[in-house]
Amino acid sequence: MSVDIHAAISRLRYLSEEFREARRIPAEERREVAVSIGMRANEILLKCWHLGCLRSIPSLQQQFDDLKSQEKKHCENSESTFLGELWFEMGLFLNLVGYRYAVVEEVSETSFYHDKGECIEYENLIEYFYLKGGILAKDGLLITPDILLGPVPMSEDEIASAASEQAFQVLGYYAQGCEVLAGIIERKAVSTSDQVIIDESQPEDGLFDENRRLIWGGI
Repeated sequence: MSVDIHAAISRLRYLSEEFREARRIPAEERREVAVSIGMRANEILLKCWHLGCLRSIPSLQQQFDDLKSQEKKHCENSESTFLGELWFEMGLFLNLVGYRYAVVEEVSETSFYHDKGECIEYENLIEYFYLKGGILAKDGLLITPDILLGPVPMSEDEIASAASEQAFQVLGYYAQGCEVLAGIIERKAVSTSDQVIIDESQPEDGLFDENRRLIWGGI
């Protein structure tokens, strides 16, 4: 395991504790601190991504491949720069753990009403704002539920206020996310470092009974 990867794993586990400690901070200061921790986590993950240690996360690799495919098509049809990969890298941590922004989702709810003594059941589609888990949850690597904020419509201030009320829970999920990612990177690094390359053109080192020979370094 390289020194860089070993340091990244240790830092992610340290940031996990920082996210947990951030829950003790007063609400008006908590967001700024959480953003700072998230940026540091993103920086670490970006280095690990370029070293190939996050490629085992199926949906993340698929998303990256889709962006590269879009970039290729875009570059064929335009001289402007495609920013998909930059967006991917800047939001890596939040993309993996989730709860990045409010998402609208339709929910089917059953209602009843009475008409002339008859109870009639019908389904009604209602839209709600949710904070949703990320790629780790999608791939079953981290169990984090979606968080209900409230029914549509909601103003931006109302969404921000509702999300702020869930900060304690979300910071706990970010802490868990750091731990899970550290484990994924560690397993990948260990499996890579365990691969031994043997030069078959040279005799293997060792002690042989035949003529009591000792071969070392091919000599």
